[in-house]
Amino acid sequence: DIGGFIAEMARADPRLAARIPKQSLTDLMLRSKRLGQKTKAGFYRYEGNKPMADPEALEPIVQELRSSADPKTPGLAQTSDQEIVQFLLYSVVNECCRVIDEAIVLRPTDLDVGSVYGYGFPAYRGGILKWAQSAGFRALHAQLSAWSACYGNVAFEPARLLAAYALAEKA
Repeated sequence: DIGGFIAEMARADPRLAARIPKQSLTDLMLRSKRLGQKTKAGFYRYEGNKPMADPEALEPIVQELRSSADPKTPGLAQTSDQEIVQFLLYSVVNECCRVIDEAIVLRPTDLDVGSVYGYGFPAYRGGILKWAQSAGFRALHAQLSAWSACYGNVAFEPARLLAAYALAEKA
């Protein structure tokens, strides 16, 4: 619940604003008064501090979001679960590289620790950038480049640091 609203606030930073897409989902959540723990309803409903799944209450929001999606988006209907995971993880890796490059964050290990303790990235993977290294920076860079060309989304445009990591990676 907190992440979506933090993204909204980050838009105030001119270095980040262009990279954070306008989230119609966040707008829908706000209009539905689903503000998170303080209202006992967000992406989850809360019983005390415990988040509980709430699919029935979210269904109208999901339906409205689906109806507003651009049906011309290439391959959207055929997107697999694995591709959705890749969209999310590769975009996070890319943004991690950007914030290091812009000196918003000092070290890759800061992001690895933050990903594990901040949003529950699996600790056994070593953090988001350690995972990206094991997945292969060249493969991530190639896929992000392809998505950037296909979708025209700035989130997929490879960061300079990611490009440098990809070039430095051994074949």
